[in-house]
Amino acid sequence: MSVPVENPSHPLFRLSHPASRIAYNIRDSPIEGTGAMRLPPKLIEIIAFRVVQRLVETGAIVCRDPNVRDQLEAAIERALTEEFKLEDQLDEEVRRILAQYADQIDRSQVEYHELFRKIKQRLAKERGIVL
Repeated sequence: MSVPVENPSHPLFRLSHPASRIAYNIRDSPIEGTGAMRLPPKLIEIIAFRVVQRLVETGAIVCRDPNVRDQLEAAIERALTEEFKLEDQLDEEVRRILAQYADQIDRSQVEYHELFRKIKQRLAKERGIVL
């Protein structure tokens, strides 16, 4: 996906313009329990574009061929999507664990979201997942 930065009529111009910033809180994205990815695919596409754009602007990479640039953006999109799916799977496992102890959680003074966070951190550490 190549977003023409110089084309103000392009729907992604605002997000690709240097003065813009993507303000999206991934913690607010899915409704808990839906299993939905944290970021919509279009936003992942925009992030991949911005990563490549920044790499080119800073001289970290030289990319003159638009096809190569598109392939790089696609590879970044795939990597981000896979990482989010991995975290979603971890979240689902934490929900299943907590569901087994729902009665005890209801009777205790412990907050569900705090238990969720602690169990998720522990499982991630055990599995070598960086959150």
